[in-house]
Parts: sequence; C-alpha cells; structure tokens
Amino acid sequence: MNEITVINKNVIAEIENNGAGNIIKPLQKEIYLTDLYLYNVDECPVTELVKIKEGDCLTLKHEETLYDKLNVSAYTAEGVRVGDLSDLINDVYAHLLDAGKTLKAVVVRTGVTHKNSFVKIAVSLVDF
Repeated sequence: MNEITVINKNVIAEIENNGAGNIIKPLQKEIYLTDLYLYNVDECPVTELVKIKEGDCLTLKHEETLYDKLNVSAYTAEGVRVGDLSDLINDVYAHLLDAGKTLKAVVVRTGVTHKNSFVKIAVSLVDF
C-alpha cells in the first residue's frame, strides 16, 4: 500500500493562517426543524424583550428545573433568558443538545404589547 499523497500548499497555508474551520465551514448544513412560539416570555423583562428583533439568533440550552428535567430555554447573546420551549416537544431538543448537536434558533416574529408578549423562533439543526 504505497500511495503517493499530494498536498496542496495553499490548503496548508489556509489552515495555518485561519484554522481548519474556514475549510470545513462550507460543508456545514442547516436542517430546518420547525417554527414555534416560546413559552414563559412574560417572565422576561419588557426592557429586554423590546430589544429582540426579527433575525436575531438565540441560544438554546437544556436546563433541568424542579418541574421539568427536559426543559429547554432560549437566551439572547447577552445571556438574558427569553423563554422556554413547549413541554410537548422539548424532550426531543433536550436530547439533541445533550448529544452534542448544535441547534440554531432565529427570531421569526416578536411582539410586545401591554397585554401580552410573544416570540416566535425557527429552529434548525446545524450539521456537518
């Protein structure tokens, strides 16, 4: 098994200068899963809710609570908890997060009124 391996010097220079992430990133795929409304949005301060805009990315984290061992919460880039995923589906997302999968949550719609507030997100699985 004597094989000749040809190494492109441009690829090596790219990896040395910018890291392997720039080479692998084009292989990244986002698999759309669903749109959903967050629950418990009313627990988020209104001053923080009005800052959330369409297109903002939220971080999903699996956090056990006293009442729900599979709770998944959504956070802003500043670390403010916006709300939770529904109990009906959070088990799937909690297991994906526990397995090391990357989930992307993007704000699709948001609204803040004096009676109620809502945040709708689109969830995608980021796969390589």
